[in-house]
Amino acid sequence: MTDTNENPVSELDLSARIQYETLRALASNGKSSFFISIVNAVIVFFTLRDVTEQIVLNLWLAAVVILTLLRTTMVIVFNRLDSSSQHFDLWTAIYIVFACGSALCWGILPLLDVFYFAGWTETFIVFLIAGMSAGGLVSLYPSLLAAVPYQLCMLIPLIYALGSSGAPAHTAMAILASLYLVLLVRSTYDLNQSASASIRLEMENNELFKFLLKARK
Repeated sequence: MTDTNENPVSELDLSARIQYETLRALASNGKSSFFISIVNAVIVFFTLRDVTEQIVLNLWLAAVVILTLLRTTMVIVFNRLDSSSQHFDLWTAIYIVFACGSALCWGILPLLDVFYFAGWTETFIVFLIAGMSAGGLVSLYPSLLAAVPYQLCMLIPLIYALGSSGAPAHTAMAILASLYLVLLVRSTYDLNQSASASIRLEMENNELFKFLLKARK
């Protein structure tokens, strides 16, 4: 007898099932990161509004909020769709584009004039980007194609801004930021490999369980 309650995902091939589980993990991890992104954007807006052109800051805030809302909407729609009818490649590509767009919004801050306005603005932005890039590791590690470009888009503008200033202290900070980027990418890879192995093991166990059930009938 066929089990009518069987998960449609179990009928997909292995690669599609892994992709589905990866998207599910991204959707689950993204819930808290989206909220934090909005909160941090509001903090940045009120912190820098007196030292930045208002139109620039308004456009930046609007871009962050719109991209975050788009990512949130995507996750909501993904969770409500029938898993057997999803186009996983398309969903993954859209998620990566939105994630990189969000990272660029944060990464552009060191390229603005406000970065060199005063010592506290520089420290604030460096601290902010370091925290956001670390948060990207936690929320995006299930997909290397999302996590690594996110970290690159977030940190490379900061490294460029620091390295191109010519000040010895900024050069040292650029080197440290580069090492930090390498560490993040390496940590992301390790977490991704562990998560992928867990997904594969779970699927193999499910297949073994179904095989044993069929063998008993």
